Amino acid sequence: ADLQFVENRTLRGELATFYRSNPEVFGSRIRTAIEYVKAHPKVDPEKVAVFGYCFGGTGVLQYGLYGNDDVNALVSFHGGLSFLPEEPLPFGTKLLVLSGGEDDAVTDI
Repeated sequence: ADLQFVENRTLRGELATFYRSNPEVFGSRIRTAIEYVKAHPKVDPEKVAVFGYCFGGTGVLQYGLYGNDDVNALVSFHGGLSFLPEEPLPFGTKLLVLSGGEDDAVTDI
C-alpha cells in the first residue's frame, strides 16, 4: 500500500485513511508483498522481516496485531498508534516499535 508516488496530496491522504481504517485490505496488500518477496529465488523465505516507516509503520503494527505471523520480525518506525485493534490477536512474530516520546504526531505513548 505504498503511497509515496501518489502526487495528489488530497488523494494520498484519503488513501492513507482508507487503508488505516481497513486493516483487512491493508494487511492483504502487505501479505501480497511478503509472498512476492518470499518467492524470489535469492530470498530465504524463512528469513523475512517487514519494516515500515510512518504510514508503513502503521501497516506493520496492524499486520502483527491482527494475528499475522508469517515473517520473522516486524519493525515499526514512527507508525501511527491510533488505528490499532482494541483487542490484539496473539502472534508469535518478534515486534519492535520505535516511536519517540517527543513525537509531535502521537501524544499517548
